[in-house]
Amino acid sequence: ANGTYDKSEGDLVINGTNFRGVSAVALVSTGGGTIHTFDVDPLNPPAGIIFNSDGTKITINSDVIPAGWIGINDATVTITSVAGASVNSTANEIQTQE
Repeated sequence: ANGTYDKSEGDLVINGTNFRGVSAVALVSTGGGTIHTFDVDPLNPPAGIIFNSDGTKITINSDVIPAGWIGINDATVTITSVAGASVNSTANEIQTQE
């Protein structure tokens, strides 16, 4: 809500709609490109990632967030659908901290 993700405060929660059709979640630095991409299946997500049953929330456990995405001022999240459409948070860059 405030544009800051503090890893010490817990998991990263992404709120939205239609997340049941997501195929990838990428943690990105606008200045440095993709830091890590999680290939996901909402019905069988990888360890550390949870999709709620309504498809309105993705929770990424703080333990699986790569260190390279922490401590940057231009972090974004990109969500990609199974159809290949992507949306990102570039308009609202995220400051990340430990």
